[in-house]
Amino acid sequence: MKKLLLSLFAVFFALSVTACTKVPAGYEGVRVNNAGNGVQEQEAGEGFVFYNPFTSEVILYPLRDQDYQFMVQSRNDQARAFSIQDKDGMVIGLDVGLRFNVVPGQSSELVRRFGGDLRTIIGGRVRNSIFDALNNTSATMSAEEIYGEGRAAFLQSVEDSIRPELEAMGLTSVDLYWISELVLPPRVRERIEMKIEAEQEALLRENQIATATAEAQIRIEEARGIAESRLAVANAEADAIAAIGAAIAANPEYLRQQEVEKWNGVLPVYMGNNGPVPVLNVDR
Repeated sequence: MKKLLLSLFAVFFALSVTACTKVPAGYEGVRVNNAGNGVQEQEAGEGFVFYNPFTSEVILYPLRDQDYQFMVQSRNDQARAFSIQDKDGMVIGLDVGLRFNVVPGQSSELVRRFGGDLRTIIGGRVRNSIFDALNNTSATMSAEEIYGEGRAAFLQSVEDSIRPELEAMGLTSVDLYWISELVLPPRVRERIEMKIEAEQEALLRENQIATATAEAQIRIEEARGIAESRLAVANAEADAIAAIGAAIAANPEYLRQQEVEKWNGVLPVYMGNNGPVPVLNVDR
C-alpha cells in the first residue's frame, strides 16, 4: 500500500511540474531551460511539446513569410521611426518595412545568440542594423537625391548592406520597402518639389515638341507621297500620249480607217458659205 501511494505521488508530482504546448503548422518550437542548461539544440516540430514550466519555456518561431513595419504610433503625422542625416547634415525622417523568412532549423541559434522571440530580435538587433545602414548610406547622398530620383537606389543600397548580416542570422528572402513619405524641413521639401515639378514640365514640353515634330513629319511624308503619286500618273499619261502619237505617225492610214468606220453616210446639215465639203476617200 505504501509503495502504491508513493507511485501515485510520483505520478502526481510529475504531472504537476509538466506543461504541454502545441507547435502549430508553420512554426518551430525552441525549448529554453531557464535553470541554466541553455537552449535545446533540436527545434520541436509541429505537434505537442512537454516541458517543465518552472524551469523552462517554449518559444515559437514562425517559418512563414514575415512582414515587420518600423513605424511610430503617434497622432503626429510627421513622426517617423528613423531619423537620419544626408551628406549635408540635413535631418530626414522615414519609415520602412522588412519582409523575410526564418530558415528552418535556425530558430535555436537565434535564441542562443540574441535571446527572446522573433519580434524582440527584429525590434532590437535587426532594427539597429537597419538604422546603421540607413545612416551610412544617407551620408553619401543629398536629401534631394533621396527624396527624388535616387529614392529607390537609396533603399536598395541599404537592403544590400544588411542582407549578409541577416542571412548569417538565419533570415532569408530579405526585402526592405518604403512605408510612408519622407519627412523633410518644409522649406527644403518645397524647394525640391518645385524643382521636380519644373523638370516634369520641361520633360512634358520636350515630349510635346517631339510629338509635334513627328506629326509634321508625317504630314510632309503624306504630301510627298501624294505629289509623287500624281507625278507618276502624269508621267504615265504623257508616255501613253507619246506612244499613241508615235503609233499614229507611223500608221497614218489608221485615222482614215477610223473616219470611214465611224461615218454614218449623212452629210452635215449646215456648212458655211465657203466651207469645204467633207470628202472621204473610200476607194482605199
